[in-house]
Amino acid sequence: MKHYACYDSLGRYVVVGVSEGDLIPDDVPDACSVYYGVVNVVTQYHNTATDIPTEKGAPPTPDGYTFNYTTKTWEPDTAYMIYKVKVIRDQKLLDSDWTDTASAPARLGQTLYAQWQTYRQDLRNIPEQSGYPLNVVWPTPPQ
Repeated sequence: MKHYACYDSLGRYVVVGVSEGDLIPDDVPDACSVYYGVVNVVTQYHNTATDIPTEKGAPPTPDGYTFNYTTKTWEPDTAYMIYKVKVIRDQKLLDSDWTDTASAPARLGQTLYAQWQTYRQDLRNIPEQSGYPLNVVWPTPPQ
C-alpha cells in the first residue's frame, strides 16, 4: 500500500489517499502532481521547489487567519474578524440596553446616563477605528 497526496501548483493538497501502487494519470486531478508519502493536509503544504511536505507553522492567533498558498504566510481573514467583532460589540450593546430606556436618566442620574450613552456610541463607532477589525480598542463601561 502506498500513501499519496495530489497537490496543485500552489502546493495545496487536494486529494490524499492510499493505493495498491502508483496512480495512473486518470486517477490524478487535472493540473495536479502526485507526492508518494504521508502528509498532514491541515498543518502542511507541498513545497514545489523542494518537492517535500512543509509545515505551515502556527497562525498568529488560533482563529481568524487563513494560509495564503501564494505567499506561504498566514493572513488575517478580514470577513471573519469583522463578524467576530460585530458579535462581541452587539452583545455589549445588548448587555447595556438597560441604560437606554425612558426611565434611565432618572434612575442613573444625568451624569452616569450620559457616560452610558457615550459608551454605547463608542461601541457603535468601533468600525471607524484605525485598527479595525484586527486591533480593536474596546471602550470601558461606566462604573
